Formats: sequence, C-alpha cells, structure tokens
Amino acid sequence: MNKIPSLRALAALAGAALLLPAIVSAQETVAEFQFNAATSLPLNSYASTVTSPLGSVSLVGYPAGDGGYSGSFGGGYFRRNINNLIPESLATALATNHFVGFTFTPAQAVDLGTLTFDFGASNATSIAGGIVYTGSWAAYTSVGGFDSGDELGTGSSSQVAQGANVFTPSWTVGSVDLASLGTVSAPVEVRIYFWDDNATASSNMQVRMDDITLTASAAAIPEPSTYALLGGVLALGAVALRRRRAQA
Repeated sequence: MNKIPSLRALAALAGAALLLPAIVSAQETVAEFQFNAATSLPLNSYASTVTSPLGSVSLVGYPAGDGGYSGSFGGGYFRRNINNLIPESLATALATNHFVGFTFTPAQAVDLGTLTFDFGASNATSIAGGIVYTGSWAAYTSVGGFDSGDELGTGSSSQVAQGANVFTPSWTVGSVDLASLGTVSAPVEVRIYFWDDNATASSNMQVRMDDITLTASAAAIPEPSTYALLGGVLALGAVALRRRRAQA
C-alpha cells in the first residue's frame, strides 16, 4: 500500500526547494564619476560616464562652498581647505552634511556590489619638520542609514609636506562591499563623508576624490529546476489532499 506524504513533509520539501541554487547575474558598473583634466575627456563631468539598463544615476553632489572640480594640477575632484571648510572629525562631517554623494534608482530589483573611488590628500606646504596632513572618509547609504555607527567602510590618506606648490596627491583606493545590504528596488543614496586632521585655513592642504564607481547586478532568481520542483510539490500536495478528503 502506498503511503501518502503528510502535509508537513510536503511543506518541508517545498522549503528545501527554495534553498536550491539561484541564477546570479554578473556585477556591472552602474555609475562612474570621473573628473578629468582638459586633455582627457569627459571634462568636469558631474554626471555618470556610464549608462546601465539596471538603473539611472543622479548628478554627483558635494558640499556648498569652496570645492569641486579642478582642471589644475592634474585635475580630479577636490575639496580645498580655504577658510577651513573641511571638518576635523566624522561627527562634525555628519552634523554638517559634509559629503560627496549621488542617488542610484534601480529599474528593477538589483543586488548592490561594491563602491570604489580614488581618495587622496595633497600637502603643498613647506613646514619645518615635514608636517603630515591626513584626510579621512566614511561611506554610507540610505539603506543602512546616515548616523554614526552606520558606516559601511572607512579609510584615510596621508601626505607629508611636499614643498610650496607641489600638489601631487597621495592617492589610495577606497573600496566598500555593499553585498550585505541585500536586494534593493527603491532609490539608494550613496554618501562619502570626509574630514581632515588640520584646522589651518590653507589652500595648500586638500582632500581629493576621483573615479567614484558603483557596481550592481540583477537580483538573483531561482534556477528553472527550482520552479520545476516547487510545481511538483504543489501537484503532489493537491493529490494528497484529494485522497485525504476521499478517505474522510
């Protein structure tokens, strides 16, 4: 005599089917902001230099006041320290909304990948003892929140005094893994807060950013075999239910 599977067993089988592998799309660049010198286009581009069917991107924004694109000294985004406009701590940067940011609006459900950017500090001073100038950053998104403790990654770049009018930045690469944010389908705002360690009002000590890049992929979907198994489980459940009703 054939034994009819219990409804509990069928439910367990359906749950197991959901754990089968899913089709994972490759990560692709969905936003990239470059601030190039006049000899390398696009010039002064606050718009993303790439387009993607996965979504659209707003213009990159930065704090009001002295700062933004510069075509001098190799170009690149920078926020100068004239009148001491760069905060001296993350807490102050958060309180004053001192960040570079943009919004990515998905055209479909996506899994975010990584946020990367070049971050540098330039120190065109001739101070005795070779004072070191340090710029720091912390990355946030609207998914994780913009409060202290919500940062998804932090980093810094330092530069010893290089001498008057020597603006060679000490570039580093900031990289933030966004996979922990899960699947998103609503607009996501990305912010990179930044601050420095020097209260001196000087245009010779600068924090810079360039090549801000965001990657994402289409949200993972179940393998076809998963759908087939779920269909079989549902069919088997319907048969079992009819038999139970007939026996009753």
